[in-house]
Amino acid sequence: MEIVTVPTNPDQPSVRSNSVDSHSDRTNEIDRLATLSSIEYDRVRRDKAQELGLRVVTLDKQVADARVTAHRDENSPSFLSDIEPWPKKVLGRNLLDNIKSIVERYLVLPSGASEVISMWILHTYCFESFDLSPILMFSSPTKQCGKTTAMKLLSALVHRPLPASNVSTAAIYRAIELWHPTLLLDEADAYVAGNETMRGILNSGHSRRFAYVIRCEGEERVPTSFSVWTPKALAAIGTLQSTIMDRSIVVDMKRKKAEDAVGRLEEAFLESTQIVTVKRMCSRWSADHSVAVRECAPTLAHNMNDRVADNWTAMAKIAEIAGWREQFDRALRAMAFSDRDEDIGLTLLADVRDLFDYSRQPHLPSYKIVASLNAREDRPWSRYCDGQPITKFQLAALLRPFKIRPRTIRVGSDTPKGYTRKSFEDAWERYLVPSRPFGGATSQQCNGADDSGGDLGATSTRCVSAKNTVEPFHEEACGDVADY
Repeated sequence: MEIVTVPTNPDQPSVRSNSVDSHSDRTNEIDRLATLSSIEYDRVRRDKAQELGLRVVTLDKQVADARVTAHRDENSPSFLSDIEPWPKKVLGRNLLDNIKSIVERYLVLPSGASEVISMWILHTYCFESFDLSPILMFSSPTKQCGKTTAMKLLSALVHRPLPASNVSTAAIYRAIELWHPTLLLDEADAYVAGNETMRGILNSGHSRRFAYVIRCEGEERVPTSFSVWTPKALAAIGTLQSTIMDRSIVVDMKRKKAEDAVGRLEEAFLESTQIVTVKRMCSRWSADHSVAVRECAPTLAHNMNDRVADNWTAMAKIAEIAGWREQFDRALRAMAFSDRDEDIGLTLLADVRDLFDYSRQPHLPSYKIVASLNAREDRPWSRYCDGQPITKFQLAALLRPFKIRPRTIRVGSDTPKGYTRKSFEDAWERYLVPSRPFGGATSQQCNGADDSGGDLGATSTRCVSAKNTVEPFHEEACGDVADY
C-alpha cells in the first residue's frame, strides 16, 4: 500500500515509498526530462518532482541546467571536450616538474617563467577553486620571439583550450558562457589594443565576483548576463592597456640566439601520448585536490601590493598543495617585481623621487623637474606626447590624481611654480617601493630581487637609479612663498 503525506506547501513534494533514491537514477531522470519539449515537461513536472523527492522549483532549475549542459556539449568543438582523468593518484610536484621540462624544451624564457607557465597550466584544471585568476601574458618587443610557439604549447596542455588569432568582443563572452574554455588569444596587439570594450571584458574576468557582462538580447532586448569567468592567456608585441597588464603575470619573450638549445615544436608532439598523459594527470590532480586548493591560504611577502598579491595567489595555492613552494618562491623573486613601467603615473612618481633624492633639495621648480625628466634617455619623457618632451602643464596633469599640485616657491630672488618634497611623501609611501639610501642601491636591489634571498619589494613599480638625471643643483634661499 502506497503512503502519501500531503505537503503544506503546494510546491513541496509528497513523500512516496517508491521515490527515486539513487543519485545516479535521479541524475539520469533529470537528463531525460531535459530532452522533453516545454509543453511535455510542464505536464509532468509536479509528478516527477514528487517522485524524485524534490521541490518543483528545484527540479525546474536542475532541468534547466541539464539543458544548458546538453546544449553546450552538443555545440562544443571536439577539442573542448573534457579529458578522462588518470586512473591513479598523481604527485603534484612530479607533475609540475614534468610540465616544466616540456615548456623548457621548446621555449627560450626568462628566469622563473617556466615555473609560472607550469603552475598556470595546472590552474586551468582547477579554475573553479579560485576567486581571482591572473591573465598569462606573453609580450615581446618584436615578432619571432616565440609567442606563437608558447600559445601552441598551451593549446596542447591546458584544460579545454580555445585558441584564436582574432575574435570579436561578442564572440568572447558568448564562447565563455557556452563552452567555459581556456581562452588563448594570439596576436592580441592587433585587436585588443585600443579596443575599450574588449579591455573591459578581459579586465572583468580577473575576479569571479565581477566576471559578468550585461547585454540586451533578442527582439525584446531583454538584459542578459554573460559570464566571462575563465582562464585567459594573451600574446602581443609590446604591451596592451595598463589595466590588462596590471591583471597579468607577464612573460617577456626574446628572440632566441644561435646557442639557445630549444627544439622545434612539431604538430605531432601536440597530440602525442606524452601530452595526453600530462593532461590526464592534471585532470586527476585537480579532481583530488580542488577542495584543498580552494581552502589553502598561502602566505606571500607582507609588503606586496594588493594587485601583485592577487595575481600570484592562485599560483601560490597550486605550489603549496603540490609541494612546489621552493620553485614558486624562485619564480616570484624573478618575475613579480620586474622593471616593467606599467603605469605612467607611478613611473613619474618614482622618477621625481629620484630627482629629490639626488638634488637633496626640499623644493624643486617645475622647469627643473621637467628638464631633468627630459634629459633621461631611458625614460619616455623626452617623447611623451606625439614625440615631444613633457611640459610643465603635462607634469601637473599627471600629478593631479595623486593630489599633488604646484605651488609658488622661492629660488633666490625668483618665485617660480614648483613642488615641495613634502607634497609627494604620502604618494611615495602609498604607491612605491620604500626608497633606499641614495647612491647605495643597485637597480637589481631596487627592483626587489635580492641575491641573498631577502625580503622582496613592495610593488612592481621599481625604484630606479638616478644616474641619468641632470647634475645636482643647489639653490640658495629656497623656500615657500604661497600655495598655488
